[in-house]
Amino acid sequence: MRKARSTILICLAAAIAVMSAAVCYAYFTDYEEAKGGADVHLNGSSLVHEEADENGKVLQVENTGETDLLVRVGIYGDNITIDAPSEDWVEGSDGFWYYKKILEAGNTTSVINVRIDKAKADEAGHDFDIVVAHESARVIYDGTEENRVVKPEGWLYPDIAVGMEEVSD
Repeated sequence: MRKARSTILICLAAAIAVMSAAVCYAYFTDYEEAKGGADVHLNGSSLVHEEADENGKVLQVENTGETDLLVRVGIYGDNITIDAPSEDWVEGSDGFWYYKKILEAGNTTSVINVRIDKAKADEAGHDFDIVVAHESARVIYDGTEENRVVKPEGWLYPDIAVGMEEVSD
């Protein structure tokens, strides 16, 4: 009798395990096919255009991506003068030149002129080199009614017209 009860309990446990396995298999292998979709563009891309001549370089940044960008340019070299004829550029306290407008997809910034002081370069007795490093960040809005732009972390934007605010942690 005892052996028969043990056999029945073992068979019952095995039946429950088989039924549970079938339910688990059905749960993990079931899927629903979705139709349609939408493209999500999270990354922006930009390209700096440099036209060099005997006096220096003329720089512009083009937004080659599909999202709006904030742009800054670092310009490095000895005996150079940087001039932004448009008021669209402003020099930040960190040495970068910040574009004051949101650079929309497909658009290009106004120019920055980088001129070499040839007299000082000749006096120093070495060749000159102008290094340009540009950075761009996707525009992020804060979601409030004012829809202000969130300043990218580490960017020392001056107070400018795009209505920026600091990122708060």
